[in-house]
Amino acid sequence: MRKDNTNIYNLAEKIKQKQKGKQLVILVDEAHETDTPVLEWLRTITDQVEGATIVFAGLPKIRENQLKSLETLSQRIVADIELTTLTKDEVVQLIKRRIEAVGGKSIEPFTMDAVGEIYKRTGGFPREVLKLCNSLLKKAQEQDAEIIDSSYFDEQPVQNTIDEVTTNLKILTEKQKTIMDFLEKRGALTPKEVVDLLDYKKDYKSKAHALRAINNILRRLEAINLVVRERQGRSYAYVLAPKVKSLLVTA
Repeated sequence: MRKDNTNIYNLAEKIKQKQKGKQLVILVDEAHETDTPVLEWLRTITDQVEGATIVFAGLPKIRENQLKSLETLSQRIVADIELTTLTKDEVVQLIKRRIEAVGGKSIEPFTMDAVGEIYKRTGGFPREVLKLCNSLLKKAQEQDAEIIDSSYFDEQPVQNTIDEVTTNLKILTEKQKTIMDFLEKRGALTPKEVVDLLDYKKDYKSKAHALRAINNILRRLEAINLVVRERQGRSYAYVLAPKVKSLLVTA
């Protein structure tokens, strides 16, 4: 409870007192870490406060873990925007804007070869890009270095240990688990073949939306070393990573 006696029971009333007829936007970051009661409570805020809009920002698993059990909240969602993987040029722009936002210059202290390595090792996922950049900055700070170049990376990306692979398998969403099952049973599959195996009409507006989403999921699984992408004619197919196969055989 705050000093002004605001609590979860009177928050809506407090908001209306300060709102004074203005539109209100409530941003819930890391929404996938919330639980069902909290989301249900937030939904009641929009019912009680006229002109209130809630923006949930989080990982895709919120759809499968929380929203599936909250039909009343799901029905109120008017826009569902999924941030796709970035191209190399977009990764450069992301890093540049973050640095310039705090008074820095361009991509400094990163060199272009370092940014290229960041792109390779993150698959272009914004969250992973920022996490790796933060890690490299801390390392440079410890070494009192002014430039971050390719020397900060191992010659080969460090592969996940068996423990890391096991951990990653445990935190998969239901959709990711389904795709992994397809790959285990059927071998190499292209994103289109995965979509054809799914009942995509239940979760996506169109086959094009489904294909884009599944491609992103596969790239994410590749980024955490659970699947490997292989060229298949003019397209790419995905297979389970060798360590994943060995774990599944052992199980």
